[in-house]
Amino acid sequence: MKPVFQCCFLLIWVNVALLPAQSIQRAEGTKLFPKGNEEVRMTMEPDIFGSYAGLEPPIEGQWLNFQEGIAVAEFKGGAITVTKDANGKFFCKLPDGQEAKGDSITGTFRYYGRNRPLVRKMSTEPRFQHSSRKYYSSFVPNQSSSGYNQVVVSPNVAVSGEWRYSPMDEMKPYTFSSNPPEYSPIPATYYKFEFPGQQRFTVFYQNGKYYLQNPSFLQGTTAKGAKLLLVDYNANGNYTDGVDMVMFTDSPVQTGAPSKDDVWNSIVGLRLSNVMRLAETDGLIGLECPNAKFAGSKDKGEVKIDGLPKGAKLFVNGEELATPKGGKGIVAAYGHHEYRIEAPGQMDMFGEFVVDAQHPAVTVVYKAPGLGVKMELKTFGETPFFMTVIDPEGKLREYDSPDSVKLMPGTNVVTILQEGETMTRKYEAKLGSPINVSISKEMFIERARKKQGK
Repeated sequence: MKPVFQCCFLLIWVNVALLPAQSIQRAEGTKLFPKGNEEVRMTMEPDIFGSYAGLEPPIEGQWLNFQEGIAVAEFKGGAITVTKDANGKFFCKLPDGQEAKGDSITGTFRYYGRNRPLVRKMSTEPRFQHSSRKYYSSFVPNQSSSGYNQVVVSPNVAVSGEWRYSPMDEMKPYTFSSNPPEYSPIPATYYKFEFPGQQRFTVFYQNGKYYLQNPSFLQGTTAKGAKLLLVDYNANGNYTDGVDMVMFTDSPVQTGAPSKDDVWNSIVGLRLSNVMRLAETDGLIGLECPNAKFAGSKDKGEVKIDGLPKGAKLFVNGEELATPKGGKGIVAAYGHHEYRIEAPGQMDMFGEFVVDAQHPAVTVVYKAPGLGVKMELKTFGETPFFMTVIDPEGKLREYDSPDSVKLMPGTNVVTILQEGETMTRKYEAKLGSPINVSISKEMFIERARKKQGK
């Protein structure tokens, strides 16, 4: 895990100008991103998997906590009720009273989470031979998706497991003795709910739990002619939450396979990396691209940071930079940049600056924003999670898999979404008393509490 503004789990494809080390780089989207600010008219389509299965849409959904055959999920400010009868049949009821029976289907193109497959099988195993030791090593994957050792088997898939060693009779040169592992989806059973219009839902079973998925998606066309796709990551009926996913693509419907420009990004990731901001108004998605006018520019300026306290850390556009010494400046590409300064014992300082022909040299002066309380966060196997904090003044901040955050003294409301489960807690932040949170433990407690109907 890394702090939120480093965006280590946010699936962002960023093109940057080649600049010297410890320079400030300008974050830009792929070639399919808009050239400037624009509004896109969106329509709802019924099934992202039916239309763009090849793009492997990342939709996590909501965990369904069945109590006596009934589970409730949040949707558009109301509640969806899912019922499972004694014969294993499923029924779904919307907040407005509409009801549908779940049709059992078998498919292989249902995905959940951030580009993590729902079910896949390993067809080959990598094996290495070394000349320095008399053994060979093989990677044995775990059944679960969590682990500290991982092998990347495709640009978007990493498998957890452990290395196992066996003796050899003779020394051999270092070779790769089999093809890289390949994965193919395993057919699985799902329950599909169709309602009037374009609304669809799916209930699927994964690791001993049922999940509700919203495959209905928003689609529009940008001025460039690229398709804009929005998916409801957490299946709550909203498409512009920070956790929701967006893609700009020119891949054809159904037959499309991902290209290097087909990258799913979380909305909070695009914002924190200063690539784009999205907002929805009356069926229109507003796209604000702060660096569009600087695209392709190789011009540079300089930024100085004054008054940094000892031990401070500097983040610009989500990337940590070495703090400048002796009043030296930092080379910065022309563009709009956002920064965060993390200092011991203080709340983080946020701000932005523009480097351009009118402002080739910029100075940022550090001003202590006030004392803060550090919250350390740990999770098993580095499983990614989204997090929001509402501080005592009612301000909301969003994070993606941070190692730690700074809380304002007083009552803070913290909500964490991980693998379809949501936990909300109130934490009383007191100066001089750091807070340590084990997300895995808290999620276990929350799951047990919900199963008891509390």
